[in-house]
Amino acid sequence: MKQIFLGFVLITLFFSCSNTAKELNGIKKGMTKEQVLSYGGEPTSRNNLNIADLWVYEDADRTVVFRDDTVFNIITTANARIDSIELSLKKAGYKLENQFISAKDSLQNAGQGIKRNLNSAVDSIDSVAKKLKSNLKKKIKTD
Repeated sequence: MKQIFLGFVLITLFFSCSNTAKELNGIKKGMTKEQVLSYGGEPTSRNNLNIADLWVYEDADRTVVFRDDTVFNIITTANARIDSIELSLKKAGYKLENQFISAKDSLQNAGQGIKRNLNSAVDSIDSVAKKLKSNLKKKIKTD
């Protein structure tokens, strides 16, 4: 009799644990709170953060994030959260790197343009100086 009871308890535990994860897999963005309750049942805890509601399902290691009473995001495991943050930071880093490269190129082009303009100005000044010197020599000879 003990063995039958123990077997029944183990089978019940097995199906209840696998059922929770399976049902939570059906939760998708855009679902209502009622739909989430029908899939996953009552959460372990609920937290209201003013802009969002968080429903934590500890057994399945998931947090369902609601905005305006619909699923906004589903967060799984702490490692998944860290991976998501790292990916976001990498994307932001790539964007910043590309912006810095673009700014560097723009500054180099601007610098080259300024250098050309300065060289042209120096050439013009040299030309004017030569003409003045030549005119001055002519004037000195005629006087």
